[in-house]
Amino acid sequence: MGDTSQLIQQISIYALPVLLAITLHEAAHAYAAKRFGDSTAYMLGRMTLNPLKHIDPVGTVLLPLLSLMMGGVLFGWAKPVPVNFGALRNPRVGMRWVAAAGPLANFIMAVMWVLLLKLAIVMNNSYSEPLALMSKAGININVMLMVLNLLPLLPLDGGRIVESLLPPGLAYRYSRLEPYGMWILIALIFTGVLMPLLNPLRQLVYHLLSLFFYLAGGRLAGRSHSLSCLRHAARCGAGFVIPGPSGIHTMFANRILSGMRPTGSLHLGHYHGVIKNWVELQSSHDCYFMVADWHALTTNYDDVAIIEKSIWDMVIDWLAAGVDPEKATVFIQSKVPQHAELHLALSMVTPLSWLERVPTYKDQIEKLSTKDLGTYGFLGYPLLQAADILVYKAGLVPVGEDQVPHIELTREVARRFNNLFGREPNFDELAQAAAKKIGKQGKQFMQQRTAYLQDGNAEALLAAREILAASQNLGVADRERLAGWLENKGKTILPEPEAKLTAASRMPGLDGQKMSKSYGNTITMREAPEQVSKKVKAMPTDPARVRRTDAGNPEKCPVWQLHQVYSDHETREWVKQGCTSAGIGCLDCKQPVIDGVLREQQPMFERAEQYLSHPDRVKEIVFEGCRRAEKVAKETMGDVRAAMGLGF
Repeated sequence: MGDTSQLIQQISIYALPVLLAITLHEAAHAYAAKRFGDSTAYMLGRMTLNPLKHIDPVGTVLLPLLSLMMGGVLFGWAKPVPVNFGALRNPRVGMRWVAAAGPLANFIMAVMWVLLLKLAIVMNNSYSEPLALMSKAGININVMLMVLNLLPLLPLDGGRIVESLLPPGLAYRYSRLEPYGMWILIALIFTGVLMPLLNPLRQLVYHLLSLFFYLAGGRLAGRSHSLSCLRHAARCGAGFVIPGPSGIHTMFANRILSGMRPTGSLHLGHYHGVIKNWVELQSSHDCYFMVADWHALTTNYDDVAIIEKSIWDMVIDWLAAGVDPEKATVFIQSKVPQHAELHLALSMVTPLSWLERVPTYKDQIEKLSTKDLGTYGFLGYPLLQAADILVYKAGLVPVGEDQVPHIELTREVARRFNNLFGREPNFDELAQAAAKKIGKQGKQFMQQRTAYLQDGNAEALLAAREILAASQNLGVADRERLAGWLENKGKTILPEPEAKLTAASRMPGLDGQKMSKSYGNTITMREAPEQVSKKVKAMPTDPARVRRTDAGNPEKCPVWQLHQVYSDHETREWVKQGCTSAGIGCLDCKQPVIDGVLREQQPMFERAEQYLSHPDRVKEIVFEGCRRAEKVAKETMGDVRAAMGLGF
């Protein structure tokens, strides 16, 4: 059911952007051909925005659907627009413009999707997230359709442009290569050569789109993964190959930071309590998943031997559980030095009493009384956690209720930092100048601000925020100034994150207590099947069932708790009936749990195998994740250093 839901979600996200991209691509070719003298496409009804005229039933519908169902790349093509280049008034010049029309149309469409993405950010309602996902897909599809078509290879548009620029004799010989162009292109795709060839032009286009987004009052940042669109078939037929979802990330409010300490093998409690939630979030949010190795040192500074091995084992467990490095950024905390730099900067302005009042501080000291925790590292770990969050300007942090005080501390630290360092020279003058840029509603914004600051009118504050969110004329810096000025604060340098409460998941251990390594009651995520069977069979059961013929009570049996996780309703009813009537033995009761655990672990073993047999691949994933994370962290630290007078 989950696979079907994911397939439907992918289709719903990509269908409209793909149809619009190929329709405008083909229609642009047809319009340009007529404009330069060839009416073939016009006479055949192809100079139209009706997508049905451009869809190839096999290439545009059947093949992409089959490839999605099989879990492969999204592959297909459109019905090619027929162009008689010999009928053009000036064949060489006409060929050049007819070929360029398709990629140009895709660039214009990418700009339109950028504006829709901006609209999604401004709306900030229930429709924002699906619109943002579709907009990101539209941006990537059109960019890659444009860039790939500019490849100087016939029958691609770039090949046509090159052919039109060559001397006639050489152009003729070049055109003789066209029958082999498709096979060359396929070879480039499947050998992995294509993307490195296209990356420079692709990055240039993304920089141009970033400029459009900035001018629209937002920011287009982050990475763009291997999302490519392949023009296929003949002449001007637009085709597409889409290996995975978009990786363009734009909204800090949609950015998530979460991490785990590498203190040993992960167990099923980690999976159900944290990682399963990560796998769901990575498809809808900009996720940064951190190996918190510095945090491991706060309590395990006297035993570091386990840390390095635990790091790689833990990352493999994440990947085995379904964390996708194409969707999320996986990195190691200590490999991004900006964490420590921001921690140091924040320590200069954070009152000591704030750290001493964190509830988990005294609680952990009591629980770990055998350890010497009278260190600054342990006292300051909530501030390091705040730095972890703020260095990525994460808008959301998934936590349980017991961790909410840590997020509140992070918000207080960010608020204090912004108040201390957010008031630039001439801040009020700059803010007033920014308010004038809002246009007609600028005066209303000022009135609402006054009503809030003088009268404490909460409705006026909300109205002013709505005006600010709806304004299309502000850049990032002006928007941040006005957001702070509205509440008589400084410029927002470090946005305050929100806690994203996760459902409490008390994964039962083998003894009925919460699964924890400290209790010795765990099943690791990649436990050998024979060990799983042995551990579950050895679980204690209802003490009342001394003999096979004794009736029991499932509510008093630790195995019953695991049935709540791994068994369906029918199986649980069978267990309840069999246990209370002594119709089944305890070993009979345990077998469905064993089967459920093994069923859950099977895909984990399969995913893990590719990384266990190629350990360098894990290091490449982490290295790339650290590079991406550091790029974002450097931008934040640039703002922080400048605000603190260290930007020289």
